[in-house]
Amino acid sequence: MRITKNETMRNHEQKSGNLTGHCTLLAMLCIVLAFCMPVGGVNFYPPVRLGVNQGLATTYVTHVAQDNRGFIWVGSDNGLYRFDGHSFVLYTRENSELPGNTVSSLFHDVASDRLLVGTKSGLGMIDCNTGKPEKIVLGHDAQIFNVTDIVPASDGGVWVANHYRTIVHMSPDGKETVYPTKDFKGLPESVISLADDGKGHLIIAHSTEGVSVVDIASRKVRTYSHDHRNPNGIPQGIIHTIHIDSHKNIWLGSNHGLSLFIPEREIFHTFLHNPDYSGSIAGNHVYSIMEDADGLIWVGCDMGRVSVFNPTDLTAGSPENLRFRNYNVSQQSGRGIANGNIRSIFEDSFGNMWICNYGTGLEFMSHHHSPFRQLPYFGTPTEGFDNHVIWSTYADADGSILLGGTNSIGVFRDGVISDVMSFATDMSHPYSRVTTLGRGDGDLLVGLYDDGLLRLDRERRHFERVNLGRPDIGINVIFNDSLKGTFIGCSEGILRYSGGKAEFMEAPGKAMGHLSVTGIVRDRRGRFWVSTFGNGIFVFDEKFSSVMHVHPRYMNGGTVKSLYVDSEGWIWILTHGTLCVVEDSSQEKIVIRRVRHHSVKNIENLRAITEDREGNIWFSSDTGLHVWIRKSGEYRNFQADFVLPNFNDRAVTCDAAGNLIFGGGHGASMFSPGFISSEWKAGKVQIVECLNLDHSGAAGDREPVYTPGKEVGINYDSSIRIVFSVADYAQSPLIEY
Repeated sequence: MRITKNETMRNHEQKSGNLTGHCTLLAMLCIVLAFCMPVGGVNFYPPVRLGVNQGLATTYVTHVAQDNRGFIWVGSDNGLYRFDGHSFVLYTRENSELPGNTVSSLFHDVASDRLLVGTKSGLGMIDCNTGKPEKIVLGHDAQIFNVTDIVPASDGGVWVANHYRTIVHMSPDGKETVYPTKDFKGLPESVISLADDGKGHLIIAHSTEGVSVVDIASRKVRTYSHDHRNPNGIPQGIIHTIHIDSHKNIWLGSNHGLSLFIPEREIFHTFLHNPDYSGSIAGNHVYSIMEDADGLIWVGCDMGRVSVFNPTDLTAGSPENLRFRNYNVSQQSGRGIANGNIRSIFEDSFGNMWICNYGTGLEFMSHHHSPFRQLPYFGTPTEGFDNHVIWSTYADADGSILLGGTNSIGVFRDGVISDVMSFATDMSHPYSRVTTLGRGDGDLLVGLYDDGLLRLDRERRHFERVNLGRPDIGINVIFNDSLKGTFIGCSEGILRYSGGKAEFMEAPGKAMGHLSVTGIVRDRRGRFWVSTFGNGIFVFDEKFSSVMHVHPRYMNGGTVKSLYVDSEGWIWILTHGTLCVVEDSSQEKIVIRRVRHHSVKNIENLRAITEDREGNIWFSSDTGLHVWIRKSGEYRNFQADFVLPNFNDRAVTCDAAGNLIFGGGHGASMFSPGFISSEWKAGKVQIVECLNLDHSGAAGDREPVYTPGKEVGINYDSSIRIVFSVADYAQSPLIEY
């Protein structure tokens, strides 16, 4: 077994493996092509949770490692899992040679591609190339019954810690040396964690006796125990983990904070959570400490969060000035770390972070930077509704972005929420949401859900109700035409707004009845298109005197969510599950083309649509964000896990800089659409498995007909299943096979 110094810090060269796809070939082989979407920007994608729904049969995960093919190995309380990017394979004591099911430590040896598995019942090993467990035969003196830690040794071997009385050194050539704790005078028997400082010393953490520094050659021991009289002493309680960073700083994680151990001065500086200071560590129960490829230290806290800091800040002043950046806990999928019970953090060969959360499963944080920025929330919690929801967005003439929430409007400008205006006293209900915002006859209009129309004077921050005859009318859309004035689509038809007053239009009302109007646009012939909830689209002439009805069957359903006219005069139609387009609205005859689902994948409930400065069409749905690129005619899809999910109907706008802002159930997502033109390539595709199928299509227990790196011949009438993958699981939502 050989572990080099660089591999101790994890080699960041690309490895194959991880992301998988499945393809069944009947009587032929297919060529697999990977189509990719570029990403860019400055924000991290939110965590993606992998739990029971993804095939991980437990939510109590404790450790992560990666093998040479890129597969992720996950230790848990009920066994060891191998994740290939698509599915999990479970190894237990019952189906393999593993000594136990409760995994307490993992260590991958790059040279041999073997995984050492520490359990509470002994030490096991997996040949990662074959996926088969192997027995480890140790000498009688080893007595490894309950492994608490496996760490690299400075000579290229590994150290294995037993919970009590025994530490074993396994050299690169396979030689085994047992170090009983009784042979070191004054050394406590318990071993929770350890680290090799590269200077001939082992740093050993104990259950309740503090930490010891052991000189291996001379067997001298210096133990540091808690003393409440020493303000610079070791903190009380259990030391859970030890980490020596690239600057040779020694960090200890305990149930009483994070401590910096300075052995030369025999002092400990402890960092504790301060609820009154946002830059303090997230929690006081520290279970995991690791350093990423950029030299940042990640700290996993129990009953807290994940904290990140730069150890080089220690040289800029006293340790008291060290500032932590904390990742929030969120119970909403994709909006933050699931809970604060962090057991370990691991960085894979691509810089992706894997977080073991004891109680909610495994969380993945992509190394790609997200172009999507979540705008800050505003407002104060009010019983009965969620202030995090943005129902509407509007770019005002002064460059500010208005965000329509519940009972209030937030003003976003120069990167911050500059104002929040409440209209709670102007409503007929206890609370209401802003469904649309827009200018009409010079006034800023605020449309409410089942609560009428308000006029807002932004300078005075004053709301005034516009009389509609009854208070329970819902406002859906505001359309301002430079020639014909302002039209408002509402739950009872069309209103015309002028001089501070809004009146129902009789002509369209007679033609449509009292249908809820969801969209109003004007085409290049001067006709008005009016979409309705339940009865398709009505097309009127400019005087609203004649009408043409577009039946719902032409759009695969009756509920039209939104209408949009782009810079080329194309009319885009959003229904619940179908995207349609009228490419030439200048002709008298109306030709509606449906955008087929093979072009736009995984659409569920279309929401809002707009155009960027390059003429690309963006639209949101419950499954993510989608774009049609005008120059190439291709569609690209951004899955909901990697953008702000739960978009709302018609909640989209474009600011003066060309940024797009979509409103949704977790706030508003803002991004510059130019990132789609940046170059980005997929990783190399490799076949990782090829199995014969029987007539029912099942693989059964058949041996594989192909192994990586070897050629295979396939009969013309064979049915096979190919499992293929690319490196870097971060490409999972960005690649289609």
